[in-house]
Amino acid sequence: MIFSPNRKAARGLPGRYANAGNYEPTVSLTFDAPTAARLQGGINSGGQPATLIVIYSYGDFRAATTVARSDDLAAKPIEISRDGCLPVNKVVAFFSNPSPTLMPRADGTDAK
Repeated sequence: MIFSPNRKAARGLPGRYANAGNYEPTVSLTFDAPTAARLQGGINSGGQPATLIVIYSYGDFRAATTVARSDDLAAKPIEISRDGCLPVNKVVAFFSNPSPTLMPRADGTDAK
């Protein structure tokens, strides 16, 4: 639940700011040896590099990051964003997953 608490906080803003439409959450994670050790609960993987793939979803859509290795010093940080999960338009969304509702509800919240 990376984005959920922040999204709820944005809904609590007064009036016109609650649905301003400029809320785009993004998480960036640098996956190196110390981060790998923290994610593994402090357990060393026997000197072997660790790998990480993050699978995430938004509504009925899902995505995965590329594989990251803890020993790749030139690797870019892992970026997780809602845009990386959502289709570019409703036609692509329908053919990707015909069951979800893409239209927001009347109260301004996302459809589920």
